[in-house]
Amino acid sequence: MKDSFKKKVAAIIAALILLGIASGAVYLRKTYVKINGKIYKTNIQEISPNLRFTNIKEINRCTEVEDLILTSAKENDISSLADFKKLSILTLSLSSVNRFDSQKMSTFSNLQKLYTYRTNIDLEGFNNSNNNNLSYVNILFSDVKNFDSLAGCLSLRSISLLDTIVDDNIIYSDGSYVMKDSRFLSSFDNVTDLAIYVDSIEDVSGICEMDSLKSLTVSEGSISDEAIDQLDEKGIKVTQKKSDD
Repeated sequence: MKDSFKKKVAAIIAALILLGIASGAVYLRKTYVKINGKIYKTNIQEISPNLRFTNIKEINRCTEVEDLILTSAKENDISSLADFKKLSILTLSLSSVNRFDSQKMSTFSNLQKLYTYRTNIDLEGFNNSNNNNLSYVNILFSDVKNFDSLAGCLSLRSISLLDTIVDDNIIYSDGSYVMKDSRFLSSFDNVTDLAIYVDSIEDVSGICEMDSLKSLTVSEGSISDEAIDQLDEKGIKVTQKKSDD
């Protein structure tokens, strides 16, 4: 009789221990995520996941994220992200982004700043009606298709392109970046500040058509005096910067 009672007590204690372990595991799962092999709380506001080491499901649990630096994303990875309502800064590094991914990016309704670094990105899917906050775009050492899809972003005020290929407009040839055609910029009527860092600017016709543009920053020696005069007539101030400025 006593042995039976002891067994029942032992069974109850074991069940309680297992229940405690399970409850603890559920709590930890709800409260913490694993990013790049490190543990963070799910309410973290800034994360820098490398998708070589981080599962997208872990990123999606960070519902409070405001600043996301995403590395090594492959095509369709971004499409799998959650609708981050608080995300204001998105940086894409060493990634490949197709039109479905850019469509997903446009659902981040609070997105204000977009950066890319050594990334191939197609912006065709970016739906401007979903985002009224994007004000700054900075593209570095990247390859961009359909950049003019961003022209409908009425809040966009500043653009910076550095050693970046843009369709057939900015090309890389014989070791140099050359802007052959600037007409892809002509519809960006709300942009006030533009920076184009390339080796040579051969055309400014599209830049001259940007209704609100006040300043253009370029690499020193990349633009002709004639082009500067054209821009000056449109009220656009040109600043030339050395590569090490």
